[in-house]
Amino acid sequence: MMNFKHQIANNNKLIVFIHGFMGSEKTWENTYINRKLHDFLLENNEIRENFDMALFTYDKCTGFF
Repeated sequence: MMNFKHQIANNNKLIVFIHGFMGSEKTWENTYINRKLHDFLLENNEIRENFDMALFTYDKCTGFF
């Protein structure tokens, strides 16, 4: 599932965060400082003004078979 964190009208540039095999949306959170990577990146004007940003999440596998 695609969860947009930042969108600009009529934009064609997208940064997608995809967690790893046993990860989740929390992969992109720093729990020590309670900060998310996409929030940190959006502080940069160049990124915020030119890119959409989304997290792609999926159900993690609980077993191989």
